[in-house]
Amino acid sequence: RPPSLSKIQHIQAFIIGYVDGDGSIFTTSRNTLVFSMLGTYPLLRWIKSFLDEQFPCDHPSNITSKYEYTGEYRIEGKRARAIIDALNKIQVPKLQRKWYIK
Repeated sequence: RPPSLSKIQHIQAFIIGYVDGDGSIFTTSRNTLVFSMLGTYPLLRWIKSFLDEQFPCDHPSNITSKYEYTGEYRIEGKRARAIIDALNKIQVPKLQRKWYIK
């Protein structure tokens, strides 16, 4: 379930930790940056809602359901770069292999 956090900096720190555990940041063979997370639908919907509010986009990203209660939330391209750059500025420990990409 989504945590009951209200402060933006706490939500950002939670998302960073979540990506460290159940997320991926990578570049495709076509040089497209991808920001992706796996999880339960309610949690991914909560993360999506926060990111949509903080980083609006004219073509919204979607949660792809793999099973009834789980799925993948994936953002690509310039919006992924903006989110990653913003979250990288948050002063919390991060897994270097995930967050420090070229």
